[in-house]
Amino acid sequence: MNCDNSAAIIMAKESGIQKGAKHFKRKYHYVRECIETGEIDIVKVHTDDNLADPFTKAFAVPKLTRHARSMGLRPASSF
Repeated sequence: MNCDNSAAIIMAKESGIQKGAKHFKRKYHYVRECIETGEIDIVKVHTDDNLADPFTKAFAVPKLTRHARSMGLRPASSF
């Protein structure tokens, strides 16, 4: 699993839940269990290389176009 948020990576890999993070307790424990069993590994990825970013925030057209191409998407006008 790629993640560009260092705090989220630390929270997923460290035992215990930090104060103020109890709102996602159930999902947190599932991810921790998957990490411990080796089903998933969380890898730090730079935000510019995170393909999920266009789904979480607004981008300027050049950056959005680059991400779309990385996902294999093409403009409708290219058909």
